[in-house]
Amino acid sequence: MPDRSPLINDPLNYLWRFAIASAGQHNFRFSPECAAHLREQIKSGLEVHRVGRYEFKERCTEAEANLAKLVEYMLAEQIAHQPASRILPESVLFNALHHSKLCPGLWPLC
Repeated sequence: MPDRSPLINDPLNYLWRFAIASAGQHNFRFSPECAAHLREQIKSGLEVHRVGRYEFKERCTEAEANLAKLVEYMLAEQIAHQPASRILPESVLFNALHHSKLCPGLWPLC
């Protein structure tokens, strides 16, 4: 996982690196389409919730846990449908966010 400094200057990049590391722990990576949409979801969530650096610092652990929950759901779904694949497609992100009813509740993602 990325090293956490006392004040994180770029929550978007911090959470993106966290997502990559979370998937990488299980030898998975994001497809380009999934990566683009996940980054956009993180960016949008940060903007909608108007998350600044200080609030992010205070709630960073919560954000990490919620992002880890999302990635774990995506991994489980991909393994259930295509056990041999190690690439997370865009469809698993969509299913996690919309069909599984993880959102709302994954601050700051949604």
